[in-house]
Amino acid sequence: MGQRKGVGYTDRLPIRRFQGQRWRRLSRALRRQGIQSAALRLYFVDAPETTLTYAERTREQSLHFGITLDETMKAGVKAKECVQALLQKPFVLRTLWASAAGRGRETRYYVLIEVNGKSLAEILASGGLARVKGVGHVLPSGEKSSSYVDRLMALEQEARAKRVGAWSTAAGDKKSTG
Repeated sequence: MGQRKGVGYTDRLPIRRFQGQRWRRLSRALRRQGIQSAALRLYFVDAPETTLTYAERTREQSLHFGITLDETMKAGVKAKECVQALLQKPFVLRTLWASAAGRGRETRYYVLIEVNGKSLAEILASGGLARVKGVGHVLPSGEKSSSYVDRLMALEQEARAKRVGAWSTAAGDKKSTG
């Protein structure tokens, strides 16, 4: 991870607002990469699932938060609604075009998203709407992923202590499976 500051990331892709699959600037950027459509996955965090389509993943999330499957999916809906509301505002997307392999048919890429200068991963973790998990990479600022993960873990632990988001119904003595 000895990359220089910002090396490999796309230019900042300012997106005016979330409009389903109609992200004009993002669509143009994807087409420049030869990609017709893609799903995007945040680096560093994993929000709860909204359905049992991936039952094992939903079960893992349920164990992590110490909540039932139903509560996990309800937290997933809250996370989805939070993201949709935040992305109604202008935001910035950055990507390395690194493949985020998944079970779906659509190509997936890892991204970093900033809303009002704040990381979407941080917003979700501090709101108890995502667990710190997944792939990380040196940030465009040059910050090492290990430092950033430590910061995200602290935000997640704060959310857990405050019992917000998915943690609001968690059994107090359960340990996370991170």
